[in-house]
Amino acid sequence: MTKIKILILTIISIMQLDANASRIDIGDESIRAPSRLGTLRLYRADTSFFIEREGEECSVAFHSVDPMLRELSDEQLKSFIKENYIQISQFSDGEYKLTGRVRGLGGGPLVAATFGSMYAPAGAAVGAAVGGPVGAVVGAAITGGTMAAIGWFLPSP
Repeated sequence: MTKIKILILTIISIMQLDANASRIDIGDESIRAPSRLGTLRLYRADTSFFIEREGEECSVAFHSVDPMLRELSDEQLKSFIKENYIQISQFSDGEYKLTGRVRGLGGGPLVAATFGSMYAPAGAAVGAAVGGPVGAVVGAAITGGTMAAIGWFLPSP
């Protein structure tokens, strides 16, 4: 009888080790959530994500996980959370949603100037076709300025 108990305990221990082997805890520095949700812990076990909140564990529905996050291997997820983060939101029905977010600074003046100078000639051509010389100047200014503003916020190459 004792041998059977030892065998059962050994099998259970091995199963628990195997279950925890594929668990990836995602640290607080890699999570963003509204403060109203309180303290959350996020982890992935196998291919499912789980949230612990106030001592209760809840799985995140497959369709509520960003497709990019669903497809990441364990190694890719570990690499992703080193530099980026996961946004947690909650629907009105209490279900959670996970979205992968990439940290990064905007492109700044270099990318802005590049975008502005690339698209200003196209704006000038359209402006000239519509409004002559004045239209060319206005078109170049509007198009170049708009694209420069967009370039300011794009990630640097």
